[in-house]
Formats: sequence, structure tokens, C-alpha cells
Amino acid sequence: MTKQLIPIMWLFLLLGLQSCGNEDEKFENIEFKTTGVTLSPLPNGISYYGEIDHTGGEMTFTAIGKNADNGFLSQFKMGDYLYEITDADLKRQLPYTICEKEWGKIEILSASPHVTRIVLFENQTHNSINYELTFGGAYKTSHVFLTQLKKE
Repeated sequence: MTKQLIPIMWLFLLLGLQSCGNEDEKFENIEFKTTGVTLSPLPNGISYYGEIDHTGGEMTFTAIGKNADNGFLSQFKMGDYLYEITDADLKRQLPYTICEKEWGKIEILSASPHVTRIVLFENQTHNSINYELTFGGAYKTSHVFLTQLKKE
């Protein structure tokens, strides 16, 4: 009986490994309409870069295009600060504030379409500040890298 199970287990293992490397599964980006910042696409096809003046300001990111349904903010990082959006966050009544810190705040304004607003306060330091936002998840993801320029 055991000798008969071993080939069957190997068959299931091989079938499982074949499905893990599915070449049809490719990363797709999420496109945005923005206010307050201009995003430039990066060569990897799923990332964008933008610069903000040291004075800060308000920016909105509205997910558009074929992957707009996946345009929800899923993670925010600034220096050592990391905020991952939870299922509980997604169930909150709109609009709501994700976080409010000394550098600014992040708000979710709408889920249809997905609209995220970021308000950055003035950068009083003589160093640029980098922010990283991740929108979506799995194979439909975009990363937005923002640099708030240093005070001259």
C-alpha cells in the first residue's frame, strides 16, 4: 500500500510545482491620475517617481485604467516608519485618515474609484525625505517613490 502512495505523492508534488511557475502570471501596473505631483514611470514598468518641493503640499492619487479596481493603498513607508493597510482599515467608513504624523497625513477619500490624498508639511531639514507607497497587491501592483526636496 505504501509503495503505491509514493508515486501518487510524487505526481501531485510535480503537478504543484508546475503551477507555481506559471509564465502567464505577469506583473501589471496600476495607472494614476494625480494632482500636486507629476509621476514619471520607471523602467521596471510597475513603479513611478515624483518630486515634491520642500514646502510640501497636497497630492491626490486616483487609480485609473484597466487595473483601477486594484488601486487601493496597501503600504506606506517613510524612513523607519511603515504602515500596512489592514482588512480593518478597508472596512472603515470613507473618507478616513490612515495616519497623521509630524511630516503630514495620508487619507483614503474613495474606494470607487480608489483615491488617496497625501498632505506633506514643509521639510524643515537640510536632507531630502523619501516616501514609498505601494498600491494594489499580488500581480497588480504599483510602487510610487516620492522625494520631498531638502530646504536650501
